[in-house]
Amino acid sequence: MCSKKANVPLEAVDAQVSFSKGLVSPPRSPCDSEGTESTLYVFSDADTGEDSQSHFTLRNGIRAFAVCSILFFVWLVLRHDSMSWRTLFFYHPLFMMIGFVGVLPELAHTIAVFLGRAQSHQSFGDVLNMHRKYALLLKVVCALGIVVIEWNKFSKYKRHFKSWHGIIGGVCEFTMILETIIGLSMYYNVANRYLNGPQLTKLVRIHRYLGFVMMLTGTISMSLGMFTHFATKVCGSLPVQLVFAIIPFIVSLCPFFGL
Repeated sequence: MCSKKANVPLEAVDAQVSFSKGLVSPPRSPCDSEGTESTLYVFSDADTGEDSQSHFTLRNGIRAFAVCSILFFVWLVLRHDSMSWRTLFFYHPLFMMIGFVGVLPELAHTIAVFLGRAQSHQSFGDVLNMHRKYALLLKVVCALGIVVIEWNKFSKYKRHFKSWHGIIGGVCEFTMILETIIGLSMYYNVANRYLNGPQLTKLVRIHRYLGFVMMLTGTISMSLGMFTHFATKVCGSLPVQLVFAIIPFIVSLCPFFGL
């Protein structure tokens, strides 16, 4: 049995991969040519040895920064007199912070691995499974945040989608729905029953583009949310608002570009 790890950049996967159990066909590792069982590990060519160690150190640093940002934001909100755990509206920014500051960076990292921008010591199948789980977790958390804000507006007879924060957030949620439908249809072998190879490749790219739009609109909406009346009230100062407006971009774009 061969135990050699293949050093394979993921650009080569783009034309072959559909995110389904039956159609994932990553590049063959050197062990495959010997006719023996092998596990494909995915790495970026530049990230080996000390570079690999520094990469994981940076990843853990981003994770710690994201967790601290969420906890500090929760403390900042709850210290305000009008907010408590029993306040319904509190859970809207909480769920969105968890989704776009906590979960999205992990999802962005799996995308970076697929694009060859980052390395992983896990097999291709494991990274694919993590991608699916983080994507679904992000959708669930954001859906809870949307339910909270819509119920809050409905109960107070407030207008919906009247600000850029709400409009861009609505675009993000709509994109999430389309992306999820396409992704699950490929993962569970529904799409390949009706589409041929080139069509599936196009579907994968559509899934990718929708994911990029989701990340972009989500982080923009999060940033704009830091300048709403609620955020102005609980943050207390413009510098604090600016810091929290920048955080979603930092913690999401760094993993997406392989940092």
